[in-house]
Amino acid sequence: MRLSNLHSATMQELVEQLQEAREDKKRLRKDLKEFEDQFFRQNGRNVQKEDRSPLAAEYNEYKHVKAKLRLLEVLISKRDSTKII
Repeated sequence: MRLSNLHSATMQELVEQLQEAREDKKRLRKDLKEFEDQFFRQNGRNVQKEDRSPLAAEYNEYKHVKAKLRLLEVLISKRDSTKII
């Protein structure tokens, strides 16, 4: 589901998207952490921005997944607060 469609999604769809996004974030974070640990073992230092090029797509996807999570959480909390009123 695209971000533009999330605003018109039902609560059920939002919760499903939230679960998927959390799983995506967890998977990506695991892959990135493995890369960073391996890089540290090989080079003796933490990964710098310039060093991320082998996994640039994954870092970018991780950034977008985090933004999607924030949006979903806001939309869900907004829907919950309107039910109370």
